[in-house]
Amino acid sequence: MAFHYTKGFGFYEEYHQDQDFSDYGLETLTIDDETINTTDLVRQKWLDNDFAGLTYSVQYDNGDDLQLILGGAYNKYWGKHFGKVIWARYASNAENDHTYYENKGIKTDFNSFLKAQYKINDKFHVFGDLQLRNVLYNTEGFLSEDVDKNWMFFNPKFGLNYQLNEDQSIYVSYAKAHKEPIRDDFEYATSEPLPEELDDIELGWRYTSPNTKINMNAYYMYYTNQLVLTGALTDVGDFVRENSGESNRAGVEVDFLFNWKNWLFQPNLGISKNMNLEYYNDITDEYKDTSISYSPAVVFNNKFAYSGINNMELSLLTKYVGSQYMNNIETEEARLDAYTTTDFQIAYAKDQILGIKQIRLTGMFNNILNEKYVSNGYMWGETPYYFPQAGFNFLLGLDVTF
Repeated sequence: MAFHYTKGFGFYEEYHQDQDFSDYGLETLTIDDETINTTDLVRQKWLDNDFAGLTYSVQYDNGDDLQLILGGAYNKYWGKHFGKVIWARYASNAENDHTYYENKGIKTDFNSFLKAQYKINDKFHVFGDLQLRNVLYNTEGFLSEDVDKNWMFFNPKFGLNYQLNEDQSIYVSYAKAHKEPIRDDFEYATSEPLPEELDDIELGWRYTSPNTKINMNAYYMYYTNQLVLTGALTDVGDFVRENSGESNRAGVEVDFLFNWKNWLFQPNLGISKNMNLEYYNDITDEYKDTSISYSPAVVFNNKFAYSGINNMELSLLTKYVGSQYMNNIETEEARLDAYTTTDFQIAYAKDQILGIKQIRLTGMFNNILNEKYVSNGYMWGETPYYFPQAGFNFLLGLDVTF
């Protein structure tokens, strides 16, 4: 059993031009027959929060064929959000350190679970996980309508593992999961956000030998009310989410590791199809069978390393990310092109030198082919904005262990 408490307190500060008085609870000014409705200002956004709770677990193992774990957690979060205007070109009726919004949120999260693993025989193992989770969420303040929610979620998971031989095994599992909306979902959604509901079926194969490891996993995930990114940003740069009526994600993941003498080959590949079966844009327009935002169909990574040089390892890293959309309606303006990057890394370590336990030198040479690419972005209406990434860049490091 463990108890915890975390205190958080702080702010960030911004300068803004031409801000409407009405957004800050200020009155219109009249100076020499001129009506003034806006002002330049400096504002601070504050957060004062507390997070406390406890976690517990009890484990039973009969030493043969049965393992049980009973556990859970009780956590509570108190958060106060408020903003101050600390300077304004036209202060209107503002007092010193004018507070222009106050908002508080209280979230209580209680869950209890029972996990079990049972060995039927040397070949068959079954496992199960039952979780009951209760979430209470309440907000009060000026930024949004008050929220008062009480969600009860039941999240079961069951699976079967079959050992084909000493090197190979297969498994199949089913899980149901729920996830509640967060504060920003209530704040920026065009309609009241609903909790996500997920049904997940997975089938996998594992192979392990002294030199090789392979893991293949096929999955089908069916969502009701999945909270998907819209492509828009909030006024502080967070991504906005909203519910997609029905959606799914299906695909195959392959992880491979091969060691031979001083060589290492470690690729992994993900191929998926991520679709909104029904999606309502701004509540009015309905779209069917569109790609889920920020969900590339292909992702590939590879590490190729050699450690045959004394105390040195050389690595070549490759990454490929397929094309994706920054919204859920597949407009061409929202398309991010596929890209490939290649990095080179070198590491050298020397033990027991000049009374020092170890010295380690590292060099990371990123995007060595100087690929011009965009990894992310957002949409402002129908206009795309991109986050271009650095061309060739490097980082040198020195670690000394005494």
